[in-house]
Amino acid sequence: MKSWIEEQGWGHAVEAGLYPPIAISKKKGFEELTKEYRFKNKTVLDHGCGTGVFGALLKKRGAQVTGLDISKRLLKVAATRIKVVQGSAYRLPFKDAKFDFVLSLMVLHVLTRPEQATKEIRRVLKPKGTLLLAIVNPRAGAWDVKKKTIKKDSKYGKVAQRKWVFNLTDGTAFAATYTHRPLSFWMRALKGFSVRCVYEPILPARYPKGKYAQKEFLFLALEKE
Repeated sequence: MKSWIEEQGWGHAVEAGLYPPIAISKKKGFEELTKEYRFKNKTVLDHGCGTGVFGALLKKRGAQVTGLDISKRLLKVAATRIKVVQGSAYRLPFKDAKFDFVLSLMVLHVLTRPEQATKEIRRVLKPKGTLLLAIVNPRAGAWDVKKKTIKKDSKYGKVAQRKWVFNLTDGTAFAATYTHRPLSFWMRALKGFSVRCVYEPILPARYPKGKYAQKEFLFLALEKE
């Protein structure tokens, strides 16, 4: 995760709005997940905060936001927007029941031990606290990296390393590794949470299906039981 973000300039791609699903679908998903909640004076952990773009939006709504990431380079940018802490998702450097909300957008699917990460998230959430989560949609499809196009997913039920192709609007593209896991895996990994909202934004038809996954994201609002 750290290497491709830093080497390929992913932070810049997000900041500059060069990847349409971020600017369109991810923004819609974020708005859908957060619209029913009040954040004024609430504590929020921006889990895998990257450059802190989304944590900063909650800060504007009155939240006390702390961003956590493993990348020093990304945290340097995030620190201009929110309070930040460097640390591992497998051992969060916070006391039990510290946060009202955990915001974790497109983080868990790149981790090798997401079950451990979700246990840590539950630990630092207050009773009835809320996890606002986004992962690669298990039904998004698989990439043919050589052809840089989405192909039919014939191995949906298999846990496996995959490449995801990011086609940027400046004409460049790069691939990143993540772990595909079926929805059944995620339901087990999220044991101890109750689902409050599920949202699957669809990318507008003007973006070619072969170049972009129409349903790249799966958003969930989950309450700690």
